[in-house]
Amino acid sequence: MSFLELERLESEIASSVAAPLIADSPNRQGNRAHTATLLEDAFITLVAALAPDLSVEVGAHEASYSKRVKANSPGLTAIAFEANPHVHKAYWPELDQLGIDYRNCAICSESGPMPFFIPRKWAGGEFKPGNMISSLLMRRNESFEYDTVTVDGLTLDAALADTDYRRATAWIDAEGVQREILEGAPGFLSRAQAIFIELESREVWLGQGDAGSIGQMLEQAGFRMVMRDNIARSQYNAVFLKNNIVVTESIMTEVSDYAAKIKSILT
Repeated sequence: MSFLELERLESEIASSVAAPLIADSPNRQGNRAHTATLLEDAFITLVAALAPDLSVEVGAHEASYSKRVKANSPGLTAIAFEANPHVHKAYWPELDQLGIDYRNCAICSESGPMPFFIPRKWAGGEFKPGNMISSLLMRRNESFEYDTVTVDGLTLDAALADTDYRRATAWIDAEGVQREILEGAPGFLSRAQAIFIELESREVWLGQGDAGSIGQMLEQAGFRMVMRDNIARSQYNAVFLKNNIVVTESIMTEVSDYAAKIKSILT
C-alpha cells in the first residue's frame, strides 16, 4: 500500500469519529468510549507488528499499557514513569514482579525537583491521594484544591541515558504536560517508531500545549497522525507514526482494520 492509501484511511477515520452517532455520546461513555477501546487495542497490535526493543509509558498510573506489551513480548524492555508517589507505592510491588521498570519521577522538559499538584477537593467532592488527574500543572478550573509535593523531574532523554535501544514506542498520558515531555526527548524521538498520546483541543491545565501545537511538534520530529479516537468533546487520543515507508508498510493492516471497526460503529 502507498502513502496515498494511508492518507485515505486517515481521512476516513477522522470523518468517522466526528460523525454524530459517536460525537453526540456523553464524554467517555457509549460510542465515544468504544472508539477509545478500539484505538488502544489497535495500538497494542501495531506495537507487536513494529517489534521495538523498548517500550516507554509516561503518566503510567497502574501501567496497564506496559503490562499488555510486556505480556506480548516478554523480552521487551518496558519502562513506566509515574510521578505521583502514592500511586507508585501502590503498584510498584506488582509491576516489579512482572519485570516492568516502574520509576517514580516526572518526565518533563528539564531535570530537577518539581512541584507536583495532587487534586484533593473539587465542587464539594474529595479525591483520594492516588487519583489519576494529578499533574505538574494546575487545572484551569480554579475551584480545585491541591496537595503539593516535590517530585524528581527528568527529561526523557536523561531518564533513558543508560538504556540501550534502537527502536522504541511510547504511550503518553501526561495530564497536560505533553509539550514538556516532547521538548525533553529529541534523542528518544529520533529512534521512536510510534507514539500513543492523549491530546486536548482546549486548555484544561494552565499553560498546557493544545492538540494543534503538539501535533506540529511531532510532525517536525518526523511523525504523522494515522489514527485517533473521540473520547470527549475537547479531548482525544491519537497514534503518531514515524513518517517513512518502512514503518508505514509494516503497520498498514492495523490502520486499515481500525478504520473498518470505527466505520462499523456507524452502520
